[in-house]
Amino acid sequence: MKKLLALVFTVMLMTLVVSSAMAYTFTMSVQCTSASGELTYASDMYPLHPSVSGLFYIYHNCQNGDNTYTNLFHAVRYNRWLCGQKWVTPRALIPIESNAITREYNYTVAARGNTKHYELDGLSRVTLSGYYTNND
Repeated sequence: MKKLLALVFTVMLMTLVVSSAMAYTFTMSVQCTSASGELTYASDMYPLHPSVSGLFYIYHNCQNGDNTYTNLFHAVRYNRWLCGQKWVTPRALIPIESNAITREYNYTVAARGNTKHYELDGLSRVTLSGYYTNND
């Protein structure tokens, strides 16, 4: 029941943010077994042009894991060039900052789960969903 309520709340919040700012949603199953393991890329590349060069924001929720663990997100340019990274706290709008993030390019996100999901909870993959936006 708690997970259902969290999902409903997340959808309502994403709807509110999407209506007030340019935001793009994602849902992806990411590995969390290895700190050097592969990244999972959001499937679509959107014309997200940061309103301020060097900065865009991530909001996410871990659907089948512990929402107290941060997860690693990367800003990704159209050619899969990683432009910045940050350990992002679930259920908070967190900036990813990098001088490599410029207004001229389209961006998406890539992520991997925190290895604590595997080490402490026995999960080899978790599902991250949320949105990224050019506004705070």
